[in-house]
Amino acid sequence: MESPRLRRARPDEAAVITRLALRSKQRWGYSDGVRSGHGRRHFERAADVARDWGYRILEFDSDPHAETFYLHLGAERIGMKASTLIAGREFPVMR
Repeated sequence: MESPRLRRARPDEAAVITRLALRSKQRWGYSDGVRSGHGRRHFERAADVARDWGYRILEFDSDPHAETFYLHLGAERIGMKASTLIAGREFPVMR
């Protein structure tokens, strides 16, 4: 399987990426891929690219239901962040 090509997102792409993430979240059709290793490979690839670009710390917001997955990969929760899209919802901030 070929690794996905990654590049830095541009600020003008933020709204499009947000809409894509929300549409993907609504799909919930990815459960067949759970425990297949795809998520780990994608996460590791993203971490490798971040290191290649000179980043030493990878910090990200997690879906609350995915926090356990990231903890299993060695991330830690460093805080919580209020959602700007869903009132009353908070997201774990991971590192």
